[in-house]
Amino acid sequence: MIDTDKYTEDVDEAYNLIMNLMDDEEREFEIKARIRQSNDMKVAVDKLGAEVKRLQKKVKKLNWVLTDLDEKIQNYESHAELMKAFEQGLELPETWKEMVE
Repeated sequence: MIDTDKYTEDVDEAYNLIMNLMDDEEREFEIKARIRQSNDMKVAVDKLGAEVKRLQKKVKKLNWVLTDLDEKIQNYESHAELMKAFEQGLELPETWKEMVE
């Protein structure tokens, strides 16, 4: 793994040097751009976190469906009962529901 800490001081020093060479308007623009970039990154991280939680819930639900179906198969439930359990767990469209009822 690369030790990035030893480069941080060099990057900070270069950034400070560049900022000192800029006039006030350029510095203000750069600072605002960094703030926007930071905010965009926070929003992206928040969205990614929400998507991970959503997918975790879906995986948990699908695991429950598979476990339930496995139990029904092992207990030799009827085909119709298996299909009803399957469509309830996966929230299949109405046309599928009509087929199994």
